Amino acid sequence: MTDTAPAPSRPDSLTVRPDGNDRLASLAALYDAYKDAADAANEQLKAVIDAIKHELTSRAVPDEKPPVTKYTLVHESLRAPLTLVYAVSNRLDTPKLKAVHPDIYAQFLKASGSWTLRRA
Repeated sequence: MTDTAPAPSRPDSLTVRPDGNDRLASLAALYDAYKDAADAANEQLKAVIDAIKHELTSRAVPDEKPPVTKYTLVHESLRAPLTLVYAVSNRLDTPKLKAVHPDIYAQFLKASGSWTLRRA
């Protein structure tokens, strides 16, 4: 009779503390500064984009038929013209589908995964 020991369980989580000369340590040292700079730049860019959208759409003639759905901004300071386009999108109300037709919801449900890096 042979005894078989249970396989050691693998943790689903791993904490990594890289050495000072490790490439991962160098990348970790850059992360906070770059992340903060990117967040600040993204905030400023969003404010500029929102203001440009407002300024462009305010130039339309009220109640114009057909309504303007595309604006092109041309300016010497831009590398290329900017285009603002109105687009209609249709989205599936998945919570409602799940509540009303759980069988159809389950039939078309497809699991997927991705890695996300964020602060712990």
